[in-house]
Amino acid sequence: MTEKFWFINNLQTFLTGNGISAGVSNIITFCSAVILLFIFLRLLDIVGNKLIINIVHHAVRKSSNKWDDLLLERHFFRRILRFIFAVILIFFIETVFTGFSPKLIKGASAITKCLAIFFILKALAALLDVVNDIYMTLPRFDGKSIKGYVQSAKIIFYIIGAMAAISLIFNIPIGTLLVSLATSAAILTLVFKDTILGFIASIQLAAQDMVRLGDWIEMKSKGADGTVIDINVTTVKVQNWDNTITMIPIYSMVSESFINWRAMENSAGRRFKRPFLIDLNSVKTVTDEELEQYRTLDTTSQYFDEIMEEKNMFSPSETTNLSLFRAYLNIYLKHHKNVNSELTLLVRYLPMTDNGLTIEIYGFTKQRRFTAHEAAMNEITEHIVAATRIFGIQLYQRSSNFQKTNTPDEDSLPTRAD
Repeated sequence: MTEKFWFINNLQTFLTGNGISAGVSNIITFCSAVILLFIFLRLLDIVGNKLIINIVHHAVRKSSNKWDDLLLERHFFRRILRFIFAVILIFFIETVFTGFSPKLIKGASAITKCLAIFFILKALAALLDVVNDIYMTLPRFDGKSIKGYVQSAKIIFYIIGAMAAISLIFNIPIGTLLVSLATSAAILTLVFKDTILGFIASIQLAAQDMVRLGDWIEMKSKGADGTVIDINVTTVKVQNWDNTITMIPIYSMVSESFINWRAMENSAGRRFKRPFLIDLNSVKTVTDEELEQYRTLDTTSQYFDEIMEEKNMFSPSETTNLSLFRAYLNIYLKHHKNVNSELTLLVRYLPMTDNGLTIEIYGFTKQRRFTAHEAAMNEITEHIVAATRIFGIQLYQRSSNFQKTNTPDEDSLPTRAD
């Protein structure tokens, strides 16, 4: 029988010399060998991180090149170093496990080789990401992304790595494995079509971080508008706002478009856009006496100087109640406690129609939750409706009997040619 590694051999001699049976001492020495390998790998990792990676960091900082900074950001050096450590561990295993069962040594060696494959795949993925990052900085980039090609290359590398790992663990030649996969591919595709599509789609969703549990998504083609409450291999379960449940095939999340409101919920505000129709018959020029009244009114006195400054910025020649109203809305929204004035905020006119002139407020509330956002908008809308009376502005409102009294029969309407 081959003599074991000196430390393991001395440990087993000590155990058997103290009356411990050969079987028990063999288990103890095997566990000790595993612990020894773990300590060795941990020491290599510490030395690599503290010494080698720090040296690389220092060299990269001094370098004027951009690509080495990207390699550092993508953790390429750390991953390639761990691959080297895994290769060293492969040779160290045969020494530490000398004297144990050949099958045990072969199994431990195969697992370590799989670990080396994993690290080299991670390093290649980081390298491909760096290639994509460098490409995006080139003048020829011009919005034409190669991210799809990079992701395809990653998938190919992962498939090759998985096949190599399976070949090592089960001791199957790669050629035989390829033939077996090709033979069973048609049957597997036919029987497990939805599962395979779902599995691939779930990988894509996770890799691109397209949807998570708790996300608010909207997918009109599937009638879904609510919170994601479950994600599995085949379906995404959405609880709609009316508490109904919509089951979406997971591959539809990749093949069809949908809206994910997560970015809005994580942002600094939630957008609002509210139009108000102005009756043009109520627009008039403001006299000096009326202007002085605005200076003393409780609603407008606090912001009067800002209102005039805002109004004169865009309408310096003539003062109308509409220009003052628009300026007032802008100042009112800027000072509102629930409006984020650091984001886009404007009051604008939309093109005139038969119904009058539309003045629209556009901005973002600080309240991102639906109920709080709507409560803030209710308050703002109510104030704006009330403020129209202060400026003598009338909102357009079609009469309830307009259709009956003022609109001729459909058949008697003139055509465009008339």
